[in-house]
Amino acid sequence: MKNIMGIIDDRKRPKGLEGLINKRSPGAIPFGSKYRMVDLILSSMSVSGIKNVGIFTGKYSGSLVNHVKSGKEWGLLRLKDGLFMLPSDYREHIDYLDRSKEEYVLYSSNNIVYFTSYEPMEQFLKEKNADIVIAYAMDKKPAMNRGLYIDIKGDLVTGVSEKQTAPDSRRTMEVLLMKKEIFKNLLEGVGELGKNPIEVLIKEYKKYRIHGFSYKGYVAYVDDLYSFYKENLDLLEEKLWMDLFQGNGSISTIPNDEAPTKYLEGSNVKKTLITEGSIIKGAIENSMVFRGVKVKSGAKIKNSIIMQKAVIGRNAIIENAILDKDVEIRAGVKIIGTPEKPLFISKKTIVEKEN
Repeated sequence: MKNIMGIIDDRKRPKGLEGLINKRSPGAIPFGSKYRMVDLILSSMSVSGIKNVGIFTGKYSGSLVNHVKSGKEWGLLRLKDGLFMLPSDYREHIDYLDRSKEEYVLYSSNNIVYFTSYEPMEQFLKEKNADIVIAYAMDKKPAMNRGLYIDIKGDLVTGVSEKQTAPDSRRTMEVLLMKKEIFKNLLEGVGELGKNPIEVLIKEYKKYRIHGFSYKGYVAYVDDLYSFYKENLDLLEEKLWMDLFQGNGSISTIPNDEAPTKYLEGSNVKKTLITEGSIIKGAIENSMVFRGVKVKSGAKIKNSIIMQKAVIGRNAIIENAILDKDVEIRAGVKIIGTPEKPLFISKKTIVEKEN
């Protein structure tokens, strides 16, 4: 895929993710116990041989920029091409596209999780002689939130919208492959026709020959706190975990070189993913624990997501909850939500009494 450049749009800010994106961009949201959501898109581009990647950055992009750094982990620290951060107005970066030697653009949104090679999409675009190819997950039926939907007859797209317009409308993965000149046209329409390239395409899709590409791999739509919670805990099922992490190569992220997790006397862990650097003295079941977490003796965690460097005090109880980074739950405190409405605790919060 030497003739394709990658674009990741990290400006979309789904309203349902308010807590998680309070001080971070969606691409920097932790996912899958040790990754950020942007890791999977960058890794997909890396395994596809894409060497020139631009990221449209927006509000609170500092955590994302600090995470990806030079792009070295994804083979993007290069004398030619490489990784480029693209802040401010979309249209200001048309010159970046003009300077790039590639003929095609692979565009991906920021809140949909997948890991794949894009080579089948490239072959499909050429076979169909399409202007644009849009990927959708054939077997995935997410909640009908706003996104990019297509009406499709055979594989020819007959309608494009931001919400479901018919019972058989397909929600796409917001992954588009197109000629660079078409993508430039979409950028030039930002402001007058829409806030971003997707909104411009919705208004101008009739200009182009668009085909839908049926993708059969793992896909997670992270639109709100519930979907974030559900999609993470679903990865505790072996088949889904294998579908995401054992398919097309390795998913890269920034290494932290921490010590292995320590399971001390009294710990009891069942059906849980735990990353390195944690110290476990309590009980954890059906949960996802990120790096550097401390769970003290007598604490019980169930059906929950515990992010980096959280501290769970002695005899505390956590059920159906999402704890963001650096949260401290003091001894004896109970944090209990429901599977339908998990309780969210914001970054760096100290909880001294029950919620």
